[in-house]
Amino acid sequence: MKRIIFVIIGLLCLFFISTLQRFRENTIRLNEAEANIDASLRKRYDWLNKAFDIIKRMSDEDEDVMPIFNQLRSKVLDNYEFDKKLCDAIDEFMSCKDDVENLKNNDEYLKIEINLLESEVEIVSLRKYYNDIAKKYNKEVKSFPSLIVALLAKYRVKSFYEERAKKDFLSELRS
Repeated sequence: MKRIIFVIIGLLCLFFISTLQRFRENTIRLNEAEANIDASLRKRYDWLNKAFDIIKRMSDEDEDVMPIFNQLRSKVLDNYEFDKKLCDAIDEFMSCKDDVENLKNNDEYLKIEINLLESEVEIVSLRKYYNDIAKKYNKEVKSFPSLIVALLAKYRVKSFYEERAKKDFLSELRS
């Protein structure tokens, strides 16, 4: 009888340790994916910052250029909010080429536009990778019996990155 109890306790310990290890591995993968997203968002921000200077230089000095991006410069945001605000700022950037004269012919502006569109492809794949890992992680956090380990080890459900509408992205590529 004692052997059976020891075997059951041993199996429970093995289950707990293996489940805990899966949570740790997924947490590491989530952190790596989030770091990659952060790096990509920072690159996009830098491109927009360069574009802001170009647009400001080519437009009237009194005109308020890219107000959404200008507000973004003074805020400290987490990656989720930063991603949303950058998407709004990129939309604003794309609309500037119609508003500011000779911007369409500026080589620096066109280079930045291409880099922003390429970074959009990169960020879409990074978001998808993160969301796939988060989905797997959240499934384990919510399902029995790993739910018990998650509660004991204080693992919480992770948020997903919102997918930008493919229609918006495709319309940017066409214009």
